[in-house]
Amino acid sequence: GWHEEQGEDILGLVEKAGQKLVLEKAARDAAGAAALPLSRRLRKLEQLLAKLDEEEQRLLGMCAAREDGLLLQAWLWRWPADFRAPELVLPPPDEGDGDTPRKTVKLDMRRSVRDNMERLFHTARRGQRGLEHLAERRAVLRAELATVQAARQEALLGGIGHAAGEAGKPDRNTVALGALRGAALPRNVQLFVSDDGFALLRGRDAKGNIAARKLAAAHDIWLHTDGGPGSHVIIRRAHAGQEVPERTLDQAGALAACKSWQKDAARARILYAEVRHIRSMRGAGTGTVRMDKILYSREVPVDASLETRLLPESPAGKTDGTGRD
Repeated sequence: GWHEEQGEDILGLVEKAGQKLVLEKAARDAAGAAALPLSRRLRKLEQLLAKLDEEEQRLLGMCAAREDGLLLQAWLWRWPADFRAPELVLPPPDEGDGDTPRKTVKLDMRRSVRDNMERLFHTARRGQRGLEHLAERRAVLRAELATVQAARQEALLGGIGHAAGEAGKPDRNTVALGALRGAALPRNVQLFVSDDGFALLRGRDAKGNIAARKLAAAHDIWLHTDGGPGSHVIIRRAHAGQEVPERTLDQAGALAACKSWQKDAARARILYAEVRHIRSMRGAGTGTVRMDKILYSREVPVDASLETRLLPESPAGKTDGTGRD
């Protein structure tokens, strides 16, 4: 692919010859550097998922204690209330004392057989609850893993501009709707897209605030108007290390203010926190939460026109007035 070219401008010719060798390598190096934080997060997520696999085996072992508890329960009538033993060899509950295979149940000598039985049931219940929490955690990690993998691939290919057709500017619908990871958007949650291409979710009411938070990942940004009632807004992020531009922070804050007690004000104070630090409050009203850690607060202009301008576009290029694509 090389050809010979002659001229008086030696430096210009050398630069032209070096473009193929140097500039392409520089672009690859820059893409690799941009993808490095994502690669580190990818490894961390894989390690966390591997630990969850180990934890799952431990919890399954705890759940298996229920079988021993049921076996003790079936034969509990045999022993007095204070009977203790290091172990018991028991047949299946429905087999009687024939020649059927028996199972050895290890016991704690400090407790009676009945207490051991109750402890086995308690251990099994803890294991089951642990598996339920583990499944939720695994789903969150796998979802983040998929988005980080996609973001890393985009970085290695030179950024999101390659897919969007315009360097540095993401396609608003593709990025925002893709960030929802295929989740169906409830009717009480509105979708907006910031000018920087970030998906913004806003609850239409108290139940919508809860639904929006359920669609969020732990690393997403949650925000709310300070000092009074209002809708919750979520800024979706591809991964925990992704920076959110100030313009998106202000636009999301304005959307929160437009559906709050500050909707008629010129400016409003907005509180921002990661979703991982937002907790529902028991006994409080629906959608009421507490913030364990605030990222920052910002005063933003209240711009009602954003409620229409930031709606996602339909495939035909027209705005969807419902807030849902």
